[in-house]
Amino acid sequence: MDDERPKLSARPEAPWGMWAGIAGGIAAALLSVQGILGSAGGGAAFSFIFVPFIAIAAMLPSAVWGLAVGCVWLSLRGTQRYAPAMLVAAWIFALAGPVVLGWELWGGR
Repeated sequence: MDDERPKLSARPEAPWGMWAGIAGGIAAALLSVQGILGSAGGGAAFSFIFVPFIAIAAMLPSAVWGLAVGCVWLSLRGTQRYAPAMLVAAWIFALAGPVVLGWELWGGR
């Protein structure tokens, strides 16, 4: 096949996804450790086993959000052109993260 598609790592929005994924994993790990240290139960120490899994589980949605933000940012700057359907999906994903976070913070969770 002569028609090879470029790898995701070669895309211009890939650094956005990578750094957002790393930041999401670190934030999830820190919040988990804070919750464990704030627990008064004697079995809370066993919860430290799950902190890496929680961080990994948070990395994927954070990376997808970062890719979407990168698409929107590069499109707004005019340095990259995307298909209209992809740009609509990127806008939805880019706005959904802050909206959900704001909704949860506003509700006091």
